[in-house]
Amino acid sequence: MEVNLHANATTTPKTRSYIQRSKRSVAELAIELGVSETTIRRWRGRGSVADRSHTPKTLTTSLSPLEQALVCELRKDLQLPLDDITEVMRRCANPKLSRSAIHRCLKRHDLSRRSKAEKPSIGRFEQAGVGFIHMDLKHLPALERRKSYAFVAIDHATRYVYLEIHLKRDAETAAGFLERFLAHFPYPVRTILTDNGSEFTDRFAVDMKDKPLNKPSGKHIFDKLCAKRGIDHRLTRAYRPQTNGLVERFNRRIVDAIGREPKRGNAHRLFASHADRDAFLNRFVYDYNRTRLKCLEYLAPLQALSNLPGPNTFAGGGGLRRDRSPKKRLCRGLQVSVRAPKCRSQASSSTAANIMDHLKFVALDAEDLEVVSAHLQDANVRVADVLWRPQEKRLIVALDRFDWLAAESGEQSLKRCRSALRFDRVAGLKCRNVDPKAKESVLNLLAVDFLPVDGPGGVVQLIFDDDVVLRLDVECLECELVDIGEAWTVNEKPVRTEIAVKA
Repeated sequence: MEVNLHANATTTPKTRSYIQRSKRSVAELAIELGVSETTIRRWRGRGSVADRSHTPKTLTTSLSPLEQALVCELRKDLQLPLDDITEVMRRCANPKLSRSAIHRCLKRHDLSRRSKAEKPSIGRFEQAGVGFIHMDLKHLPALERRKSYAFVAIDHATRYVYLEIHLKRDAETAAGFLERFLAHFPYPVRTILTDNGSEFTDRFAVDMKDKPLNKPSGKHIFDKLCAKRGIDHRLTRAYRPQTNGLVERFNRRIVDAIGREPKRGNAHRLFASHADRDAFLNRFVYDYNRTRLKCLEYLAPLQALSNLPGPNTFAGGGGLRRDRSPKKRLCRGLQVSVRAPKCRSQASSSTAANIMDHLKFVALDAEDLEVVSAHLQDANVRVADVLWRPQEKRLIVALDRFDWLAAESGEQSLKRCRSALRFDRVAGLKCRNVDPKAKESVLNLLAVDFLPVDGPGGVVQLIFDDDVVLRLDVECLECELVDIGEAWTVNEKPVRTEIAVKA
């Protein structure tokens, strides 16, 4: 039990109770407990052991009831500080009032602290799907007596980032950046949000005739390009960068990343050259697009871009529906190849065969790797085309993959294509039943699978016929399959076989 005693108390509740129960005289108790006889008489005459209030029963104040009411109203209604209240009361009510008297009045009425002004409610950004792009310009520190600018675009729904570095920040450069971004981004762009910089708009141009006040004229090259592409170009309010906070926060990430980079230039330079700095920023964006983010439920932006719910894919709510049949997995790979950067077609023809002639696919989880495995079944690999780079933690395999999608779609001509399979973040490589000296030996790839072990890490197995296996210990799954040559016609179709994966 919490006991609050007076600061100068010489007895405790237990001692006070003992005094009240004792039959001994006042003098004897005073000697026994080491307190005064007055203290004994006080507690013997009370019925409780708690301290009484020491607040004065009658308050002596120089303020009349009317003056106290005026002081309280000045604080509650006008939120005046103490000095202002004192000045008002002295001029209008009583010139003899002291500052301390007014302060004591406010204390008695619990008004000694002014109430904090209510903050306006923080608005939430509108729920935007893929194609709502935040765009901004980041000034980079001068290097070699030249300034550079980073143009950044980030998709609101998937957090996918596209970045370019230029030496100019004019309207033509911004329009060129937008053109290249639209060619790079795999989905239609509906809205672009930028600030009011002159590279994006002429909203605040003061030397333009017949322009609406504080509104863009529509003649800016960036606005013209947006209108041509059917894009709604929105502008933030003046001096409100938080409206475009998504890209502003990413710009801060760039600053933080540069600050953590060890110095390697001359004098006080952080980077040795523009090329060194540009390579660092491009690598930073590359890693960011492959980093699992909490706001995406721990998906990477590339994964989110490839697994959109709704009409963009075969998804029905949370992500892609995983079908185990090889033919449907191939069709799913084709769907992603048309709509997403991690598997985007480079061909202009709309036929399935031409789309698959230039396949590009990135797998960041086990289910994406199943699609890669379906495309690579019965691919031919020479031993000499397996390149292991331990210092880079990278494995590259050049192979001739069979175009299963064209074959399953009923095309008469059967095709193979020269492709490259790359794995990053590979900590170790083990081989079984492989003779490194037999460089011209040809292996038949049956499957590629991923066995998770600890967190994002695990084991990737490339399983070939004749019990040949390449086992990769990976820190996390980062795989890319890309076609690097034109397709050619073959005479026969391989026989697909189902295998049991051994852990």
